[in-house]
Amino acid sequence: MNKLYTNYDLKNMTHSRLSAVAKFYLETDQLYIVKNLIKDSNSLFIGNASKIVFAFDYMKYFVIKYKKQNISLLQNYLIVDSGCSLFQVGSFTIDHGIKGFEKIMTIPGLVGGSVVNNVSFLGQCISDYLFSIELIDSDGKRRILYKNEIEFSYRKMKLRYDKYFISKVIFNIGYDSKDNLEKSKKEAYLYRKMNQPNVLSLGSTFKNVQNIQAYKLIEKYITFDTFNGFKISDKHKNF
Repeated sequence: MNKLYTNYDLKNMTHSRLSAVAKFYLETDQLYIVKNLIKDSNSLFIGNASKIVFAFDYMKYFVIKYKKQNISLLQNYLIVDSGCSLFQVGSFTIDHGIKGFEKIMTIPGLVGGSVVNNVSFLGQCISDYLFSIELIDSDGKRRILYKNEIEFSYRKMKLRYDKYFISKVIFNIGYDSKDNLEKSKKEAYLYRKMNQPNVLSLGSTFKNVQNIQAYKLIEKYITFDTFNGFKISDKHKNF
């Protein structure tokens, strides 16, 4: 599946809803196309764009969204294409009694970007069960990196490559009862409902530093409520 658009406005894809016209926009599930386009210095890969604010009205970039969304089991491994949403993975794993995604599935992101940002929620982190990643480097070559070759930290993944595209992620499998997993999922959704705004937002925007919660700094030092059309949430100051 390939869909190519020219002079395409990405605003309806982003939670910011700001105009961002891309010279070219491509949706594809063909990895060989990714291998060729990543060599172009103007290529830009995006996921759900839930936390992106594009800086320009007209972008010179060739914007690509990878749409392959296969999820499979092989022995004791869960194999996931990077174009899958966390919700898709969470639904699949709960159905199969597999733990590790029932909380982070509430995050509106795709697997590839979520690994890059090492997303976590309520003590559950996407790198907890990670076994390896498959990526395409800037030369278009396929690479496999195991977890011990990757440096994970709070909201961050560090690789030895400057430019890369994650195509597939493999996780170790841990099991739990479906009842426990469903209960944990419901608790995660309830926590979000009680503590976070239920509208399109840029998410929890700023990272916590040195055990200081970012929303408390915003609450204490930011005196305005809106800036350039954006509003700080009354419910959670980091949204």
